[in-house]
Amino acid sequence: MKRAGRRVSGRWFTLTSAPVAGQTRVGLTVSAHVGNAVLRNRVKRRLREFLRAHKDALPVADVVIVALAGVASRPWPECAAELAELCVCARRGGGSER
Repeated sequence: MKRAGRRVSGRWFTLTSAPVAGQTRVGLTVSAHVGNAVLRNRVKRRLREFLRAHKDALPVADVVIVALAGVASRPWPECAAELAELCVCARRGGGSER
């Protein structure tokens, strides 16, 4: 995935995608750099809710979303707006190739 995919980065998230023929699959990574277990779980819950609401915004690809340090302290609408922008960018093929 890291070698074959395209990566789009923002201030709070990095989205990596690799095209596939089938369905979109999504993986979430929220490391200890984000905060303690309570904060990490909160970020994961919000990411899953965002993905449920924005299924059509994702490219048909294997997608990995990595939450970066500091995301837990930001207001969620700001983070969701950035994530939506990254999804649009990934869908149209933007970002850097790996």
